[in-house]
Amino acid sequence: MARSIVAHLRVVSQDGRLDGVLRECAEQLISNWEALEVLSGARIGPMAEPLRAVN
Repeated sequence: MARSIVAHLRVVSQDGRLDGVLRECAEQLISNWEALEVLSGARIGPMAEPLRAVN
């Protein structure tokens, strides 16, 4: 889900038809959602192993 949100935020942040405040907000949120994607163990690539938590 985080990956889909990141993709959507990228579209919003680059859409010149939208208000600048909205585009800037979307741009600022991208890094947070990318980090959440990594922390949630989202797989990158078809054969990737999920990330494991380290205690």
